[in-house]
Amino acid sequence: MNLFASRALLVLAVAASPVVGQDRALYWGDTHVHSSNSFDAYLGFNRSVDPATAYRYAQGEPVIHPYYQARVQIDTPLDFLVIADHAELMGALQTIAETGIPRDGLGFLDSLKSWLIEYRLRKALEEF
Repeated sequence: MNLFASRALLVLAVAASPVVGQDRALYWGDTHVHSSNSFDAYLGFNRSVDPATAYRYAQGEPVIHPYYQARVQIDTPLDFLVIADHAELMGALQTIAETGIPRDGLGFLDSLKSWLIEYRLRKALEEF
């Protein structure tokens, strides 16, 4: 190995070494949480946990579990939480299931089609 390569490796090894006495901290959290705004979470029976509820849970506050309807709480709050809801269909299933498809300005056939879509979606959510 030539002298230049040896010196370069020495510099890299020293630069990559941790500084003695350097403060370090370990953080606990979750980087991939879906709220009821995401279609897949909504289909998975998460019909009540919005982002605010997820953050309250992460902070150690008690919340109601969306499926079991029981009070749940973690002992130690998380240091961070990332709500990673899908941009596609964000809130669409929840809106249709709760308030229906708006039919203002639709003709008879389009209104009938939207009613049928809404009916089938609600039926599928009940059976799912």
